[in-house]
Amino acid sequence: MKLKRYFGPDARTVMRQIKREQGGDAVIISCNAAGDGTEIVTQIKDGPDAAQAAANAVMSAAPAAPAAGGNDIALAEMESLRRELRSMHGLLDESLSQLAGRDLAQREPIAAACSGYLTSCGISRSVSESLLKNLEEGGIRATWHEVLVRLARKIPVTNNNILNQGGRILLAGPQGMGKTATIAKLATRYLLAHGADQVALITTDSTKIGACAQLERIAQLLQVPLSIARSSGQLREQLDNHADKSLVLVDSPGISIHGERGIEQLKAYAQISSLQPHLVLSAALAPAIFNQALTRFSLLDPKGVILSHTEQLDHIGPLISTLVERRIAVSYLSTGPRIPEDLRPARAAQLAAGALSPATRKLIATQTREQASA
Repeated sequence: MKLKRYFGPDARTVMRQIKREQGGDAVIISCNAAGDGTEIVTQIKDGPDAAQAAANAVMSAAPAAPAAGGNDIALAEMESLRRELRSMHGLLDESLSQLAGRDLAQREPIAAACSGYLTSCGISRSVSESLLKNLEEGGIRATWHEVLVRLARKIPVTNNNILNQGGRILLAGPQGMGKTATIAKLATRYLLAHGADQVALITTDSTKIGACAQLERIAQLLQVPLSIARSSGQLREQLDNHADKSLVLVDSPGISIHGERGIEQLKAYAQISSLQPHLVLSAALAPAIFNQALTRFSLLDPKGVILSHTEQLDHIGPLISTLVERRIAVSYLSTGPRIPEDLRPARAAQLAAGALSPATRKLIATQTREQASA
């Protein structure tokens, strides 16, 4: 068995070197602190896969099995060994991760604390690592300021494009996300700035009981036209009829996150060239369901996400992490039921600050005071 030693300032750096040379299936023999760094010893594979070779060795050393069922017993033994080797590899990976964490804590204690706090707020490991990469530590306050500045730079926002520029906006999302209320808020805000003669509403939702009635009431209160479109062809006609309006808001039926019903019709609407799809998703959704909804509606190529029900959460770290990773822009935040007050344009700096939980913000403030008085 041939061995090769690798040395570097920390485990993460050494593992990257090993991966470059040997790929992701390198066989780690040992990992130890050495001087001012970390030494990792690997096996150089010049034959069959290590797990397979070990399994073959066990098979050849095992006593001969009876002919009946012998192959089944051999296969079972080999599979058991493979599972054990995979488990050992997982434990080694975990140990290396912990060692890398200790390296970070020793070299950059404030950055290590930031990493733990970001994780507790639901920020994913990949986003957290990107925020802390090459971070120059100052005081606690200065370090956290730099972390939040970096996070803000990663959060895409649409810069209030609907209320600033108007357009033909298709609002889509699952049922119960607050699409109708969002339409009312957007229409009212735009109307106050540009006049009622610049706004029109269209609904494509003729299935939900009361859906048209809600929009009719809103249209009457705002004194703006409302029309109904039951197909993509009718929707094109209605959009042409409102060519003199600078903002046309199109409501759509709520589509299940899991089922297939209605998605093709919604896709046909989104393919109308003049329409700009925006998703309306509740910030109160579980992170896994939120991510699933983004995947479900990705075929619409949404231009942004409007987060509703943000008042129900004390922080939105997991959602921000997902939006950063998937590079989907945030359009607006709906913060309550009032029309139009409880709607505000998404601001990257505010979203970054909102990613931290109140408990984390309190700890940062306490540590900052303690450091200042030390």
